[in-house]
Amino acid sequence: MDIQSKTVVSGLAPNQRTVILDVGKVYLVSPINERDMQNRGRTCILLEFVPYSYDKPEDILALVKFTDTNRQGRVELEDLVPVS
Repeated sequence: MDIQSKTVVSGLAPNQRTVILDVGKVYLVSPINERDMQNRGRTCILLEFVPYSYDKPEDILALVKFTDTNRQGRVELEDLVPVS
């Protein structure tokens, strides 16, 4: 996809957060759900936005490169927060 920036609003009122995701920037994987432990605490570089599947092109995931292993992976958009 050719999207370079996307604004993501996730969560409900007490835990709601708004994040602007830009391709090429560094982010931390930090899901709002405390039980979701997959990739929690890992830093990554956002490479591009990709569709979830060919059947649902409107659903978008983030294709990232993890900085600890240099491997690529897919992460939900609402799980990414900027590294401060």
